[in-house]
Amino acid sequence: MAPDCIFSPKGKLALMFLKNYACCSDERLMEQLNFNIHYQLFCGLLLGIGEQINNFKIISQIRCELTAKLDIDEAQKSLARHWLPYMEELDQLVTDATCYESSLRFPTDQKLLWEATDWCYNQLKLLCSYGKQTMPRCKYNKWKQRYGNYSRKRRKPKKERIAITRGLLHLVKKLLEELDILIKQLDVKMPEKYYVQ
Repeated sequence: MAPDCIFSPKGKLALMFLKNYACCSDERLMEQLNFNIHYQLFCGLLLGIGEQINNFKIISQIRCELTAKLDIDEAQKSLARHWLPYMEELDQLVTDATCYESSLRFPTDQKLLWEATDWCYNQLKLLCSYGKQTMPRCKYNKWKQRYGNYSRKRRKPKKERIAITRGLLHLVKKLLEELDILIKQLDVKMPEKYYVQ
């Protein structure tokens, strides 16, 4: 059954308001609509006894239809005009003051060392590619696997932490030495950002 056959334009908008209000999936919303007479009346729909809408995908179809046809700016103006008599303190602007750190991390020595290792290896790859040279041998892939296994563990024993730290320090030192050699060989001037990192 097409959504046009069941819901009026007003009903389609009401259904979208309900979805936001109820905070539920399309399937759950359709279930509520089938058994909750208040939801049906809100959407301008009245199902007969034993009558149900089984295709919950209608909600998605209506959402796509409204996205394509509805002028949101005009809809907001219309809603504001309607609710204006009920609104108070119009001279005040209220915003959500919730703040959170989106890239909050808890850096450990091992994390920082791995990031340094990864950065050095990628710089080395870029320089080798630029100078058309083969990559010098190093144990980067072995340590990538080892660090990946270590970072996934919930419990990280002290002995393992020390081993990872020692290994990564050795690898970073080797990569930095290789980078210095390559920069001298190719006689390239690295950008300022390279030295900031």
